[in-house]
Amino acid sequence: MYDVNPSSIVDLACGTGSVTTIMAGRGFDMTGVDISSEMLSMAYNKAMRENADILYLNQDICAFELYGTVDAAICCLDGINYLTDKKNLRKCFQNLHLYLNPGGLLIFDINTLFKYENILSNNAFVYDYGDLFCIWQNTYDTRLKTCIFDITVFSEEGTGFCRYDERQTQRAYEMEELISLLSEAGFGDIRVFNAFTPHEPEKTSERIFFAARKSK
Repeated sequence: MYDVNPSSIVDLACGTGSVTTIMAGRGFDMTGVDISSEMLSMAYNKAMRENADILYLNQDICAFELYGTVDAAICCLDGINYLTDKKNLRKCFQNLHLYLNPGGLLIFDINTLFKYENILSNNAFVYDYGDLFCIWQNTYDTRLKTCIFDITVFSEEGTGFCRYDERQTQRAYEMEELISLLSEAGFGDIRVFNAFTPHEPEKTSERIFFAARKSK
């Protein structure tokens, strides 16, 4: 599909470093970037346990600075959807293009507009894992295409449960929007796939993958 054999990879919005650590274990020279110092602390501890040599940077993925260029970039688990301002997404793609080597590859996934409007929408979800109980309430704005997640978690600790509350916001982007932004940033050979398949997205696809290449 793409004639590339990357050695160095940057993982944007790497969170707690699960994907970063797996990739490092497969021999890639990994750099992880995330704006959350708390998540990066967990990522660092995970890397230490796995004896993985990973450079973690506490930076905004819209304005990150690397120590050099890389062969590929990834952004997994709908990290792009957290960029709710289109201007910031444009900056992110432009910065990625700057730090990729010629012929470098960018791969990312997103939650689709279909998923926000038909699955997440204004729905609530409840998860009971025994020692952990989660309530997830969504508020979807059809005009702005933004979805607010109000998440409450009760985690068993000692003889009782501790409560944690968190609010997250994501934005839906249409496929054509992202292709246009990638092209503006200088990427070419842009391909879009239904999640975890080599096939084109469908109208009911809930997650899709993008791959784009910096010209050689």
